[in-house]
Amino acid sequence: MFFCLFLFKELWQNFPCKWKHRLKMIKQIFNVIKLIFIILLFIFVIIRLVCQF
Repeated sequence: MFFCLFLFKELWQNFPCKWKHRLKMIKQIFNVIKLIFIILLFIFVIIRLVCQF
């Protein structure tokens, strides 16, 4: 386990900067999508609750 982390860290050190930046961007995009999805789900649940009454 520790060795894997070490290996990953080594790879990460040698990783080109632009790829690191791209990964960060992808992560941010995923976070935004996740947030939107959660909000939509929340709205959907509220609508369902309102419609029941």
